[in-house]
Amino acid sequence: MSKLKKIFLLCLIFLMVVVGVVFVLLNNSKLELDLLFYHTGPVNVSILIGLAFAVGFLMGMAVTSLTVLKLKIFGKKGRDRSVKSSTQVVASKS
Repeated sequence: MSKLKKIFLLCLIFLMVVVGVVFVLLNNSKLELDLLFYHTGPVNVSILIGLAFAVGFLMGMAVTSLTVLKLKIFGKKGRDRSVKSSTQVVASKS
């Protein structure tokens, strides 16, 4: 089963690389990006889209890892306390 999993993972990685190369080849038009304080020269659209995807991926991983770290530190008790305190706030407003 381990070999089958490894072969599937390698095929998936190969497919992602092929899709990435095709994406770069099909989106070869140039674009000048004018940010608030910085102006870039002509850059490929595929590079900008790839960078935006990578930044979003990294930010998502950071937020997820912070959530996992919080759960490991505080555990289930910390989550239960926050639920109890929010129900007490709702009950006191009624």
